[in-house]
Amino acid sequence: MKEQHKYKTIEKIINNKISKQRAANILHLSIRRIEQLIKLYDPQNSQSFAHHSRGRIDHNKTNPQIFEKIINLYKTKYIGFNFTHFKEKLIENEGINISYSVLYKLMSLNQIKTPRKQKIKKKDKTHPLRERRKCFGELLQADSSEHHWLGPNGPKWFLHGAIDDTTNTVVGLYFACQETLQGYYNVLHQILRNYGIPMTFYTDKRTIFTYQKSSDKTEEKDTFTQFSRCCDELGVEIITTSIPQAKGRIERLWGTLQDRLKNELILAGVTTIEEANTFLKEFITKFNKQFAHSYWL
Repeated sequence: MKEQHKYKTIEKIINNKISKQRAANILHLSIRRIEQLIKLYDPQNSQSFAHHSRGRIDHNKTNPQIFEKIINLYKTKYIGFNFTHFKEKLIENEGINISYSVLYKLMSLNQIKTPRKQKIKKKDKTHPLRERRKCFGELLQADSSEHHWLGPNGPKWFLHGAIDDTTNTVVGLYFACQETLQGYYNVLHQILRNYGIPMTFYTDKRTIFTYQKSSDKTEEKDTFTQFSRCCDELGVEIITTSIPQAKGRIERLWGTLQDRLKNELILAGVTTIEEANTFLKEFITKFNKQFAHSYWL
């Protein structure tokens, strides 16, 4: 209808019934565009203003069979993946290159919702953002996360880890059945082997990191735990806090890993904690290449 209205208006110009300026006001177009339409006007063809691509199949239109394959893959092989992670796996494993917007629309049309919807959080003025440290290794945030890493019916394991405050590089991860000194020793070993000695560890106030004895107020300040003595001999400072928001980098890391790493472990067919720790070696490298601000080889 819009094209017919445009055609009849230009026809009135040709028949000297209205001026170009009047036609421009009617069609909300410029004089230059009106002159272009006059050149395109064909008295024998009322469809002369139709776009030349009308009726043609878009050259980059996705085959409907591909759409069906994507839905089947999500419902069987990649169930539980968030859409961004699913899109990455389609490119990496299935050779299907699809934009996120097309994928999101396809999933919505099939009543499939992303399992991890991003929520807009209000700014918390109580815990303002702390500036990142200047150099890699200047501050490492360390913690552990208890989770069903092989799905809701799987065992609960503790993932020990550390992340660099400057670059968001994951410098070490290790699974254990409990949060233990051995778990943190393994993370420290990965750090020393791959990156060298860090300057500072930022952790919570667990007895693994700091000695606390509330009944004895006269206890010497230089009393060390096994882990803190090891760090002291290496010249590594340990800073502790009881506020989770103070260790925001690693707290956000746990949210990402509980979504991505869990699905990656299930997809790889991991069933034991030994297999999971072996899998982490390759996973850390790929994860850092994608998410670290400055990847260190």
